Amino acid sequence: MMAFSVRTVIRRFNCRILEFSFRKITKYSFITNKLSRSSVFSRHFCVPATTRPLPSSDAGFEHEEIDEETIYSDEESFSGRKPTQLNLIYETLVKHPPQSEEEVYNFREKVINSGHVVTKNNVDSIILGICSALKNINFADSYLNMLKSKNIEINVAAAGRYLRVCYACNHVRGENKILEICSYIRNKMPLMDATTAENVLHGLSLTSEWRQGLELLDMIKETCTPTGSTYSSLVIAAFRNDDQELGWEIMEECIKIGKVVQDTVYLSLLDLAIAKNRSGNKQLAFVEKILEFLKLHELRPSTAVAKKLKYTFETMNWKGYFTSISDRGCCNICKAEIPPILISKTEFQELSTAFLEKVLVGPDVFSKSSPEEVKAFQDLMANEAPFNTVIDGLNIAYSTGGNKVSVQKRARTLQAVVAHFVDLSHKILVLGRTHMNSWPRYEMEYVRKNSQLFLTENLSQDDPFLLYAAMSSGPATCFISKDFMRSHAHRLKLAMPSLSSIFKRWQISHQIRLVTVLPNGRVILKYPLDYSPNIQKVQSNWHIPYQSQESDNVVKEGDNKVPILTQSHLDPPSHWLCLSEKKYEENYRKPFGRNDEYNRNVWRRREEPGGMSYNLYGLSSWMKFKNIVLSLQEFPFTKQTSSNSKCYLEI
Repeated sequence: MMAFSVRTVIRRFNCRILEFSFRKITKYSFITNKLSRSSVFSRHFCVPATTRPLPSSDAGFEHEEIDEETIYSDEESFSGRKPTQLNLIYETLVKHPPQSEEEVYNFREKVINSGHVVTKNNVDSIILGICSALKNINFADSYLNMLKSKNIEINVAAAGRYLRVCYACNHVRGENKILEICSYIRNKMPLMDATTAENVLHGLSLTSEWRQGLELLDMIKETCTPTGSTYSSLVIAAFRNDDQELGWEIMEECIKIGKVVQDTVYLSLLDLAIAKNRSGNKQLAFVEKILEFLKLHELRPSTAVAKKLKYTFETMNWKGYFTSISDRGCCNICKAEIPPILISKTEFQELSTAFLEKVLVGPDVFSKSSPEEVKAFQDLMANEAPFNTVIDGLNIAYSTGGNKVSVQKRARTLQAVVAHFVDLSHKILVLGRTHMNSWPRYEMEYVRKNSQLFLTENLSQDDPFLLYAAMSSGPATCFISKDFMRSHAHRLKLAMPSLSSIFKRWQISHQIRLVTVLPNGRVILKYPLDYSPNIQKVQSNWHIPYQSQESDNVVKEGDNKVPILTQSHLDPPSHWLCLSEKKYEENYRKPFGRNDEYNRNVWRRREEPGGMSYNLYGLSSWMKFKNIVLSLQEFPFTKQTSSNSKCYLEI
């Protein structure tokens, strides 16, 4: 038998206890995590939100955006992981909601007596919260009337939840009742916490006293960042009351602080435009201003908004078509070509300089690297740059299986990717970490001989070096990594918000991602787009990409199925809306058109022996260099030759 020390036995016993406790806690975690951030509970379980201490006045404090829809989104989110009491409330309201006052009261008592999560203190706010998610204003009214008739005091949290129900149902007809409840909350709690203030603001936005919400917005800003729902409710109120200037102002502020303008805003604005169209006042300029706003901030509307846009334009005698854009950026309906992503010379230089100062070095260079390492890398770039391709060595090596694959396979994956670009006569920079020196000798020798290899310390971050190397080599250089670079984009956004959009455009048009390396050594890559994935107006026609959950997960490679990378901002939109004054023959094709074999070849953009090149630096590269890359003739690019590459781009 294997002998264990007393200390080992105790440690293992404690781990089992912790594991058991964790499983019990996570059983209800989705409820407690959501409710603890709502007006029902405070961040301490089962403590009403209205009794918790106010957060300190700190501009950096982030008030997390939690809506009822995220708490009680649909029936599936409840199944199998909800306490009995919440299950009882949900199923009763969906299937057989109580009708009479006595039935409503008995329902309330039954919920309280069915468990220990929902108590007399929070039962009212929880029931009204679920009413908000289900948009059941009728039962909410019945429930409130029952509380009054039974002389049950309505606490602030429950009153705030009722206002949320009214907002969710757009219940503008009950203005007197809403104002009465808002007044009740403000009298009972003159200094409101952020959640209560937002509830009151949502209620006031439905009334003629909606401008009082601006004062509440300033109150919320004192303690935290307002949610997107808060801004959206004010925007809708402003446009409903014909204060368009204020409405656009609030929308801009919402985007500026990184919050999302909700779909309800766009749907409400389009409803207003449709109503005015029917009265004979054409609203084309107003609707196009909505599209310009989405284009300016590089936003993609949802499917619901896209359908509403189509209907709105059709009321103005336009034609709308759901379509797709070919791989070369051609609309399959009107045949217009979507313009490429544009980055000016000034924007690119600002981005390169800011990235070195704000991200690579930053306020504390020791947090990501060391001054000596940064200096060595800058010397390397000064002597060897520019490069055609920069490869994230570790990311590529681990991308085909992570820690599950052997070191031998990781090294072979990296070797195959390097060999792919060596065949294209590229000058290559590979970034990695020092522990890669212990990888199999044959593969690493190939990498060293055919590329410039720079290894950072094991504790250093190599991604900033990767991005800086790609930027320093000029606008024609692409980098290869499966990392979405969100942390670096966020750091750059905090340092210089004006460059966030430029970085996103540069990343979309310059990042290549590895899909897989087949057993025969063939490398399958996803190359950058040759056209802008944002809203565009081409030849007086609007082309609008919209979000959809439909996506293909695999593509066939002979007898193999190759997984496609998860949908991200780097992937081309697969669903578009074409709006035109002309009528076209609707010939919807699946994305990229033509036949499947053609699609796969273009999607890979690889060079076939003796065939036409679909490589980024092949046929499509000249269009990219001609249209996207910012006045390349003005950059001091010269022909470069070395033992590692045959030639470099000469302009």
